[in-house]
Amino acid sequence: MLRPRKRPGCSAPCPPRFPLTIKWSFSNVMQIQKNHPSLRRFPMNAMKRVSILIFTVFLFSLLPKTASAVSITASPRSASIGQPVTITLHSSYSSVVTPCFIQVNYGDGSGWTNVPPACSTPPCTNTTTHTYSLPGTYRIQARTNPSDIDCVALLIPPATASTTITVSTREITLPDGVVGMDYEYELGDRSNRYRKTTGRMDSGLKIVRNTIKGIPVKEGKYRFQITETDPRGNTVDTWYNLKITKAMLTVTTTPDKVTLDRNRAGSFRLTYHFKSSEKLDDTLSSPQGVFWAGSRRLGTINNNISTRMTKGRAQLSEQVTIPLSVIKSAQRMGVDKISYQRTFTPKYMDAATTSSIAVTVGTGFTFTKIRITFLDKTSKKFVKRKEKIDGAEVELRYEGAGLLKGYWQADDRILARVTKSLPFANGRTITLRLPKVPPLPTYSIGSHRLRFVITNPPMRIPFPQVIYVVTGEDLATSHPIHLLSPIKGATTDTGALKFSWKPRHDVILYKLEILAGKGKNQKTVFSAFSKKPSYTLPDRVGMKKLIEGKKYRWRITGLDRDNNPIAQSRDEEFRLGPRPLSYVPGRLLMLVDLRPGLDINKLVATLTSRYPLTLEGHKPMRQLGRELVTFSTTSGNVEQLGRAIAAEQQGIVVQPDYLYSTLGAISEQANRSSLFQFLRLKATSTGKGVRVAIIDTGVDLRHDDLNPNIVAHANFIKGSPYRAEIHGTAVAGIIGALVNGTGSAGIAPGSSLIALRACKQLHPDKAEGRCYSSSIIQAIDAAMANKARFINMSLGANVPDHLVASGLDTATDAGIVILAPAGNDPHQTRLAFPASHPKVISVAGALDNGRKMPNDRVAAQADCILPAQYIQVTLPGNRVSFMNGTSMASAEAAGLLADLNPDTKKITACRKTPRLLTCLGK
Repeated sequence: MLRPRKRPGCSAPCPPRFPLTIKWSFSNVMQIQKNHPSLRRFPMNAMKRVSILIFTVFLFSLLPKTASAVSITASPRSASIGQPVTITLHSSYSSVVTPCFIQVNYGDGSGWTNVPPACSTPPCTNTTTHTYSLPGTYRIQARTNPSDIDCVALLIPPATASTTITVSTREITLPDGVVGMDYEYELGDRSNRYRKTTGRMDSGLKIVRNTIKGIPVKEGKYRFQITETDPRGNTVDTWYNLKITKAMLTVTTTPDKVTLDRNRAGSFRLTYHFKSSEKLDDTLSSPQGVFWAGSRRLGTINNNISTRMTKGRAQLSEQVTIPLSVIKSAQRMGVDKISYQRTFTPKYMDAATTSSIAVTVGTGFTFTKIRITFLDKTSKKFVKRKEKIDGAEVELRYEGAGLLKGYWQADDRILARVTKSLPFANGRTITLRLPKVPPLPTYSIGSHRLRFVITNPPMRIPFPQVIYVVTGEDLATSHPIHLLSPIKGATTDTGALKFSWKPRHDVILYKLEILAGKGKNQKTVFSAFSKKPSYTLPDRVGMKKLIEGKKYRWRITGLDRDNNPIAQSRDEEFRLGPRPLSYVPGRLLMLVDLRPGLDINKLVATLTSRYPLTLEGHKPMRQLGRELVTFSTTSGNVEQLGRAIAAEQQGIVVQPDYLYSTLGAISEQANRSSLFQFLRLKATSTGKGVRVAIIDTGVDLRHDDLNPNIVAHANFIKGSPYRAEIHGTAVAGIIGALVNGTGSAGIAPGSSLIALRACKQLHPDKAEGRCYSSSIIQAIDAAMANKARFINMSLGANVPDHLVASGLDTATDAGIVILAPAGNDPHQTRLAFPASHPKVISVAGALDNGRKMPNDRVAAQADCILPAQYIQVTLPGNRVSFMNGTSMASAEAAGLLADLNPDTKKITACRKTPRLLTCLGK
């Protein structure tokens, strides 16, 4: 029987090892044949062969299981000197055996090395690292340790595995240097030593300790080797690549073109502006200026000029006189344009930088405007691959006469050439369309540029271009943007249409497109960009671009940092509903003069019998000499009804009850110092005893900074009791808050305030207020009754309010000065009402960045401009904050006038000057 031999230290039979002691004889075979009668018919020789076969199979089953596979991998396969290489070894066995070591040979002469740990539980993975000190290709081998006889006995070949790696010289590309500028690069550890061993390095550079430093002196590419030695004497060689460039110099001239009389010499002053790509110091000089007509030299000015450049900037002026001989030479050549050139030579930068200015001699041929768009008037378009683009057109405005030569260019490809003779004109505009054949290429995905290039007359300008982006997939499916509102054909009921959608984290900028029509007739009627996932269409744009009741579709395209589309929405449909009314629906006002012989009751009865009117009430306003009558009506068009009644009844004002808004908002930067402190510093008095009426939302009557100065108050909002509100309290504080060492100080802290609530606050925590024609006219009457010298109306509307206008006329004719803000909408084109009234002082705003509020165009129409941003104000509850808006500017003007208290004649005279407040302060 086969049994394993006991070994020292084994209390039980040890695992089989080779060789074994095997006791087996032919008698065993005979015994098997005797016990099994079915085997007796086999000859004895056959039984011997069976016996040998069984023995062999049994023997192999007891042999140790050698590795069925040894594999090796190295990472990286391409390394540099000194870079660690990771070597991974894999081996697998069919059963547990005595632990076996795997060996590796790195191929660099270091010999075979055991890679611990030994493998005892297959499969096994071993990892080691190695660093090479010389370049070359190395063959790395792995095998089972040959000294372990049990592991290699009867090992089925192959017994080894191998792989190769390539080790190259260590090489580093240094940051570029600039001739004449300090250069410094740290090589590594300060404890190591560094020296250049071979190669070429700029002569202005040297190695100081562990740093390359100096000032490069020559442009070029350099390659050199540096040997690094650590404290233990180990060395590593590294090749370095360094590029030295010269700083680029650009020069521009002011002016860039000049027009002179054809028949006499001319002179002009020319200023050169120099700019370097690097902040270095240099000297620029030019020995002469040259006049050219094309490639022909007409004359020179031999005058050396030079300047010193400091930190990459310089400026130089020259008085240029063009001799008559130069002009005559140009005429003989038949040219209207010549050029004046100077070449400036620096010490360090690129050698020749030329400045050229175009000089027109008499009337020539030139283009003053070039505007290119697609046929839908847009300058950027997104199309799918192989989608057809309708076309493009260019508007050209020219002066003079001549032959136009140019071409349409898509990227670098010329699509079509244009030659056209243009008759003489002084500012004529022509339009050229891109030919349909060949079409714009849309087979290449990406951003493409189309432009119209003019070659005659020569123009040294960057020609404008339009961009079309070709996408290769349906972005609405692969990268969708989900639209929120309006969707599913919703009808909008606001004048300012707001679009909103879900944001995407990968989108930098969103493009909104509003589309009209379908199929081939589809066109973009409006487009805009937004960084936020929403956009509010300005009311003026909606009125101009969109039609009430018509269906439109809209979509959003998401753009990346390079303005390439990366996401898109499906189109959603909406319908533009009626615009919001600018007046209270169902209410009609009538303002009647209180004259002898007029029976108001009879007039009311007549009107209610003829028109769908119901009397709500009437209120006499004795200071204005009029009576305000209020009707309710079932008419759907109150404005039309009012015009019909006014046409029938002479001498009365009939109109809707128009809506107004206050024009100030709480600032988000409430820690900024007030911009209008200088107004207080310029105050020459306190405005003591001057009465200022404030027609606004409710003023906080209990505010510590306001209470002592409030001499009267009234409420004209029907159905809403008097209350302290944000906007009115803020305006009152700007005008007349006390100087008491706390809170906010007013510009006229001694003035007497009349708080007239004609507006109501719409939200608890927002300053916005809504006012009405009916409440404003009553407030004007109350201001007159309380003997106000000034009235501040920090409110506005875009309506022709004849009823309020009549009250303004009466009050100003009585000597009262009225002030109102210009408006806050940056898109408005004229002053808001009542600031637009000719007898009202209009006040625009100045912003912290130097811009005007609402915009430069409207600010130019105003009587004065005062700070309108980060203005310190009083708020209800003895609080202080900051607000923005022309409401604040109007209140500042009212405070200044209360402080100065000029007479009416001086105000009238100063309004005719460009600086009203400066005139009043004299």
